[in-house]
Amino acid sequence: MSTMLPLFRAQRRNYSFWGKLPWKSHATPSPPTNPVNPAVMDKAARIRAKRNHDLTNVYHVREEKQPKKDLSIFHFEYGYSSYSHHSRGKRIPMISSLSDLSDGGNLAALLPKRRPPGSPINTLSIRSGDDAMLVSPTLLGLADGVSSWSDLEEGEDADAGLWARAMLETTSRFVIQHQNSVWPHDINEREIEQILDDSFFHSTDLMDLDNCHGSSTFIMALLSYSGKLNVVSIGDSKIFVFRDGKIVFKNEEQMTSPLCPVQIGTNDLRHLPSAKCWYKTFELQQDDLIVMCSDGVTDNLWEKELEQLVAQKYFKEGQNVRQLANSILKESREVAFDNFAITPYVEKINDVSSNKGAKDNFIMGGKVDDISVCVARVVNK
Repeated sequence: MSTMLPLFRAQRRNYSFWGKLPWKSHATPSPPTNPVNPAVMDKAARIRAKRNHDLTNVYHVREEKQPKKDLSIFHFEYGYSSYSHHSRGKRIPMISSLSDLSDGGNLAALLPKRRPPGSPINTLSIRSGDDAMLVSPTLLGLADGVSSWSDLEEGEDADAGLWARAMLETTSRFVIQHQNSVWPHDINEREIEQILDDSFFHSTDLMDLDNCHGSSTFIMALLSYSGKLNVVSIGDSKIFVFRDGKIVFKNEEQMTSPLCPVQIGTNDLRHLPSAKCWYKTFELQQDDLIVMCSDGVTDNLWEKELEQLVAQKYFKEGQNVRQLANSILKESREVAFDNFAITPYVEKINDVSSNKGAKDNFIMGGKVDDISVCVARVVNK
């Protein structure tokens, strides 16, 4: 990785979000209220202070454009559930607000602590194994960390879950800050893709500071002021929009091979996320139901099974969003540990084997993995 960093940093220095505004602001920072002698600050504290200054200056939020009140048409009423398989001994998911990041390691200590102005106060970050989720009344996100990191050089470490969390939280902050700056206009595709690239630069820098590696898939759904759902995804994490018990919208998967999804991370610094991502908008209606999930769900449940489960539990039995998220998780987990199940994942494996001539090598069974589910109802404000 060290041989690629000079090129990567040169690219970052030349990168411009606004066209004229470089990544680092040229504005002279105002002196702190209580100056601290840099000589007595340790390296992490100095870097963290610098990072927090960068985050507040990259996206300038003009006071006159900040909304006096929330004029959004909709907001999300959400619930979530998660199961940790790649947990490194920690089976209980870690849940925190964006102003209380308490994950271990030097990297988490460098993440910005301050929630940007206008960000929903009940924004939560959930890490479960190598999966990370972010939920709020206006933004949903999920990153499925790749757990198969190996063959690292001596002295290096890998934490795909930490990468997933850093990428999600950084992107959410940049999105909220920029959305406030363009209010009352909706954020557009070009702006979202550029924010995604900026978040990638920032997250890879943070991982490099801790000499840590990781990669993940990525999906984020942003609710615009006008009631549209903006979806950007990389890899095989999924989002479904249900209306009257039927799927009316879903994202497309990006795969490098039948069994390997496209991913972003420290292993590929030459290709920006904007060049890999899938983007679409969808016009929401009141009481639409959104299900966002990692491949721990879609590798074990067929799309038709998921549709039937949602129709039964939510539209017929009247479960709320939290109960429905638990029901989807429970069903996915039961199939994952069923050695005789015929699942989407084993069908992919059997297709690959068949294409290679091994027609008698038929397998069955679910796929045991981290499982993350977020369910949100669209509520008219």
